[in-house]
Amino acid sequence: MSQEDMLAKLLEQLLEAEENKEATSEDKPPDEENDIFGGIDIQAVMRLGEIMSQMNKDDDSTRLLLALKPHLRPENQRKADSALRLMKIMNILPLLKSSGMLDGLF
Repeated sequence: MSQEDMLAKLLEQLLEAEENKEATSEDKPPDEENDIFGGIDIQAVMRLGEIMSQMNKDDDSTRLLLALKPHLRPENQRKADSALRLMKIMNILPLLKSSGMLDGLF
């Protein structure tokens, strides 16, 4: 499964959890039909934007792997790619947890 597929699946699960949480809340605005955003939770979109920007940031560990990658054998380059994807996911997990988007998943 590619990084994009994994991210898309994770974001889909997060959005479903957020929608389920909103559907059960009782503090909905009385005039949802006048909502100019079509029911889209702007705060959730902002949080996803922060998470996506965090995924694109490199830290010392990722920069080291990227620098070493051209000097590795092809099979080890694939392992380095997998490690980079895992490191990016691990970097965004604290953001997801603090944003409350994982509340319905765990």
